[in-house]
Amino acid sequence: MKLTITVGLLILVAIGLFMACNNRPKDKFAKESFEEILNDQRVNSKEVGEREGIKYFQYMENGKTGFRDLDGKIVIKAIYESAEMFSEGYSAVQVGDK
Repeated sequence: MKLTITVGLLILVAIGLFMACNNRPKDKFAKESFEEILNDQRVNSKEVGEREGIKYFQYMENGKTGFRDLDGKIVIKAIYESAEMFSEGYSAVQVGDK
């Protein structure tokens, strides 16, 4: 009986610790990491764009997404909550909750 109670308490403590560790704001962390990657010139370089047939790269500024050309010139200001890469001349974007 004591063993069952002890094991049960240990499981509850382990679950509690697991939940506490996973309770950080993931969206902010993920968005900051994504912003670093999008703005990294080694990842989104002119060479990569030309090789992959990409005309515009996403960039992020203050948590918003926009687009720049292969030379780094901003062609669409960062005003969207999120934006997908262009495909056939179009990009899906999020403005607010739409």
